Amino acid sequence: MSEEKIHKIREFEPLQAIGIFWTSFGVLILIGILFSKTRIGRMTNGICGGILLVVGLFCYIKGRINKKKRLKNLERE
Repeated sequence: MSEEKIHKIREFEPLQAIGIFWTSFGVLILIGILFSKTRIGRMTNGICGGILLVVGLFCYIKGRINKKKRLKNLERE
């Protein structure tokens, strides 16, 4: 496999990009707790932001694991 193709494969992992997006979106929603006036609004923002944060971190970590596995398989070939 050419070096250029290996470099392209090494760079991009879609799960990492999705994880970064969901994590940042979750943090923004958690910041929204500060601007909520009602208790139910704060609870909703906290629950939704927490879920998005956890899912985003899981996607990012899973993307890193997939990337490492793919690079190991490329080195074997």
